[in-house]
Amino acid sequence: MTANVTKLGPLGPYDNNAYVIVDAATKRSIVVDAPIGSEAAVEAARGTEVLMIIVTHRHRDHWAEIDVLKEQLAAPVFCHEGDRAPYAEKVFDTLGDGADIPLGESVVRRARTRTALGSVSPGSNVYLLSPSGIYARPKTTSDCSNTTPCPRTGLAAA
Repeated sequence: MTANVTKLGPLGPYDNNAYVIVDAATKRSIVVDAPIGSEAAVEAARGTEVLMIIVTHRHRDHWAEIDVLKEQLAAPVFCHEGDRAPYAEKVFDTLGDGADIPLGESVVRRARTRTALGSVSPGSNVYLLSPSGIYARPKTTSDCSNTTPCPRTGLAAA
């Protein structure tokens, strides 16, 4: 079995996205980002065991409703150390480069973006989801074109 990724958005006034990654076999999940409108992520995660909330980078539009998610999902918040400072009191722990996050039969791996890849903050992330082969990375305006939407998000499924 593989994991399923549900994209929620665009949400809120900044047209952000949130994601819920669910391992199909175990129904364990990870919620990614907390934009305005995160109640949609709470609903999408219903019926799963939410292991963690991951915030992709420090921009406040990705943290806007972190308290809503923490309260309703009772899950710890993780981010990269480079993005922890503005939100330290909300963060349970950080994820370093190459961190593997077991999600039932699936594994999500965190990797650090580099400036050449368009990082948007010191701790911007890429996430690789295996075995499904879904690849996700931060989006910046340099990734946008007339044929490729440019959501304000931390993930883009290929």
